[in-house]
Amino acid sequence: MKILKTKSVIALFATAFLVAGFVMSNMASATVPGVNELLNVDSSGNQGNGASYSTTISGDGRYVAFQSAATNLVSGDMNGVPDIFVRDRTNDTTARVSVSTAGVEANAGSNVPSISYDGRYVLFFSSATNLGTTTAGAWYVHDMQSGTINVASSTSEGTVANRSSNKGVISGDGRFVVFDSTASNLVSGVGGTHLNVYRKDMKTGNIKLLSATSGGSEGNNGSLMPSISCDGGIVVFMTAATDLVSGMGNHSIVVDNISAGNELSTIANSPDNSSEDTPVISCNGNYIAYQSDATNLVSGDTNSASDVFEYNRLTEETTRISMATSGTQGDNSSWMPSISDDGRYVAFQSNATTLTSQLGSGTNIYVHDLKGGTTQLISIDRNGNKTTNSQVPVISMDGSYVSYQSTSQTLLSSGTVSYNGTYISESGF
Repeated sequence: MKILKTKSVIALFATAFLVAGFVMSNMASATVPGVNELLNVDSSGNQGNGASYSTTISGDGRYVAFQSAATNLVSGDMNGVPDIFVRDRTNDTTARVSVSTAGVEANAGSNVPSISYDGRYVLFFSSATNLGTTTAGAWYVHDMQSGTINVASSTSEGTVANRSSNKGVISGDGRFVVFDSTASNLVSGVGGTHLNVYRKDMKTGNIKLLSATSGGSEGNNGSLMPSISCDGGIVVFMTAATDLVSGMGNHSIVVDNISAGNELSTIANSPDNSSEDTPVISCNGNYIAYQSDATNLVSGDTNSASDVFEYNRLTEETTRISMATSGTQGDNSSWMPSISDDGRYVAFQSNATTLTSQLGSGTNIYVHDLKGGTTQLISIDRNGNKTTNSQVPVISMDGSYVSYQSTSQTLLSSGTVSYNGTYISESGF
């Protein structure tokens, strides 16, 4: 059984090195972050024979769900399409979750998983017609404990959405699912001309339109890319609608405080020299990370590139995340943020070359510590350099681990990975 590293173990090694006379400045890049671990392997540790993508990580980093086209991760994988798998890093096991309650494999592809805080529930989208509905294109929730699978993108009466979707996320407790959809049959009065954001209660079956005006009608333009707090009470999404909240611009991020009676507010709605994208909310609902090409959200933003920001809902303050420890701004774009439970740590991907001192270029994964003001490179290869193509980071709720996907063949301490792989690494914090 694999023994996962702990911060206390790292500290012990660091002390030993100091006693041996190592110079601390030469140790820094070697001790953090931790060694990359390949996730797309079977229960015996054999690499997958196909590309893997789209990781999602449980609260403590034990469970990671991912999408893979590999056919050798579990026995009996004969459908020839991408499936959703869950890797248990404590027990070194890999299981397929894009199967029916009876264990029948999907007859079409499945993708974009989202996992609950404790790893019990996994949400994913599938074009299959044999997982519980004959509709080709629906969101499903797989209960890892009971083995049951249920449709999430359906009306309160159970009718499945009649059109496709872009993104879905499950709440930390697994009860709520938010997703965007062009469906015209989920709630009355929605025409299906553009994407709308919905919240499904998997316990009661109730579904609610979130991208709605104060009168309850759908917005006058599309809303998409939702993110949800752990208790399901607060949802954030991006929208091009201008009538959800008074004074909105063409590109806004909307916060829907459902637990307070669907109170809508906006952030990043500056006098519009910008567009905002990919908002994610912290587990406690107090912090929102997002990307923006605005130049007026913080002072000193002169890099003419997209940056990652964090908005504090308690203080209404905005902080730029994509900065070097020294305070140097990135010389290229940063995007795709992921945020820890308390908002302290934000992972993101960037093409910048000025965020850390390691050699290399291309798209890489970083974590910024807002309290300490430090930025750490995560996607370090075995030679201590940046990779050329590492993307889509997801940080664990406690900030200890970051999962991501990469085409790099040198991320492991030895050997190569033949296909696009999914990895997890200690964050270094």
